[in-house]
Amino acid sequence: MLSFIDDLRAMLGAAAPENDFSRTSVDQGIEIVTRWAIDEIMKDVQDGVVPGDVPDFSALHDYVDGNLYGRAEYWPSLPSEADDEKYVTDFCLFWNAVQDRANAWIRAGGIQSHQIPTA
Repeated sequence: MLSFIDDLRAMLGAAAPENDFSRTSVDQGIEIVTRWAIDEIMKDVQDGVVPGDVPDFSALHDYVDGNLYGRAEYWPSLPSEADDEKYVTDFCLFWNAVQDRANAWIRAGGIQSHQIPTA
């Protein structure tokens, strides 16, 4: 059976192997991954991939696969591989929280001001 928290910690470790995430909570994971997502969005803006005036997170999808922000490609198991409804729910809640926070940052002018949110 897949474990959401184990997969979260594995994803964090694969994406940033220089750090120890063995005791990271889901809330801490949301904070970490949101910061990664924002850094990646800013890089895409600086590289001209995404315009600096996107109004919200959903508008990013006009230019990139926004679902990959936050190093999502490092997730070890696809939710479709889980026969555990709780795993799928936790997975969706986690990524929705990351995208909701990134959306709030964009809508608050984060791209224009280049400000990284603090917890």
